[in-house]
Amino acid sequence: MIKRSIYYVTRKKKRSLIIMMILTIILSCLYISSSITISAAQLEKTMYEAANTSLSVTKKDQSLFDYKEYQEIKQAKGYTLHYEGLTQPRNLHVIEAQQSVKRDDLSDEHKNVMSYLATNQTKSHALFKSGNFVLKKGRHIQETDCNKVMVHEQFAKKNHLALHDFINLDNNKKYEIIGIFSGKKQERYTGLTSDFSENMLFMDYSSQQTNNVHKIIMYFDHLKDTRLMMKQLEKNHPDALVEMDTKTYEETLEAITHIQYIIKVIVCSLIVVALVVLSLILILWLRERLYEIGILLSVGFHKSEILGQFICELLFVSIPAAVLSFGLGHIFLKYVINVLLKNAYSLLFEYGFRQEAMTFIGSYGILAGVIIISVITTCGMFLIKKPQEILSKMS
Repeated sequence: MIKRSIYYVTRKKKRSLIIMMILTIILSCLYISSSITISAAQLEKTMYEAANTSLSVTKKDQSLFDYKEYQEIKQAKGYTLHYEGLTQPRNLHVIEAQQSVKRDDLSDEHKNVMSYLATNQTKSHALFKSGNFVLKKGRHIQETDCNKVMVHEQFAKKNHLALHDFINLDNNKKYEIIGIFSGKKQERYTGLTSDFSENMLFMDYSSQQTNNVHKIIMYFDHLKDTRLMMKQLEKNHPDALVEMDTKTYEETLEAITHIQYIIKVIVCSLIVVALVVLSLILILWLRERLYEIGILLSVGFHKSEILGQFICELLFVSIPAAVLSFGLGHIFLKYVINVLLKNAYSLLFEYGFRQEAMTFIGSYGILAGVIIISVITTCGMFLIKKPQEILSKMS
């Protein structure tokens, strides 16, 4: 059976090449879809764990407070500080609304304003982790930075700014641009230019020269420690609002759920299309092999052996198709990230070769199942007939 399969595949090279190309396209699409689906599930799990091992502390009246009283908590493995405000850039122009009502009652100090967030690090900020903002050039703000700032690419473009340029703010300080980001956050329009995502700055916390913050986020190793500390903080600080930092998880989950739904529809559609295409090709393919089927049946070959031969033929053709699909799938995955998703979900694909190989094996298993179902479906139309009936039709 295996020898006959190999002989047919090598003898009918053009036909085998056409089927190999079709299988390559199907397997590549299955591999890409499966990779995104599995990686999205992994990211969801990671984000859930991160969301439930961090606490966000703010004052109930939204006032400032000294973060030093929380810094001494030994169970916390790290913390992020948030200090928010408005500023006016010197000799620079902010992004204006194109089609919106402008307020005439604004004083000079509320015109040409930008919002800023002073923090000790931006890499784990909700806006970047959720993919709303994406670092395009440079690097994130770190704890050791001083007088550093990150600006939106649209603001930088309008003012002809680049990395390592300096900007002046209304506190008479010069800030070096170390990062340029893109994207949109959820905006609430109040009539100020600071409402827009393009007019938001991230700056280092140390340049504020204060211990006051609007929010502190503390990180813990385990969910148990997080819940225990949450109870203690609520008891010791009744004026504070202590809650799980789930904003990142909720924003990311919404995007992931949308991606997963689209991918599931694509995978189901691919399987149906693959079954239809392979079945149609096999019908045309088997019509030319009716005589061969009749001879094999008449000399005593069992129907299951003939089915096995046809399945083996397609599986042999699928081996080089698998090699091509693995390479093509990997290339197209990068294309999906860099072009279609614009790096927004690059976290989806941060896994090793072992996980990648397991995903591909699973995709190949689906393809093998499609091949077997297609062969059984199409061959069943011919194998239900008796050998004499098949041969008489051929004559």
